[in-house]
Amino acid sequence: MSFTLSDEGVSPTERPSSKMNAMTLQIESNLNAPSVTRSRLQGLKPRLEPRFDDVILVVSELVSNSVRHGRRDSIDVKISSTD
Repeated sequence: MSFTLSDEGVSPTERPSSKMNAMTLQIESNLNAPSVTRSRLQGLKPRLEPRFDDVILVVSELVSNSVRHGRRDSIDVKISSTD
């Protein structure tokens, strides 16, 4: 299984794929961004088990760093899994 976090070609809305193995998000860049991201990724939990907790940790850290060091109003997140 591989995971990708990317800001290329991300739509401004949450867009889960038909198989729930991919999701794109646009999150407002503020102190709540990591929590909002974690909440929105819950829909992928069944597909990402048993690595879901690891994915959430990594994505939360990346979003936190984007808020802290970025200069944008929003953060684009794309996460996908492949078998």
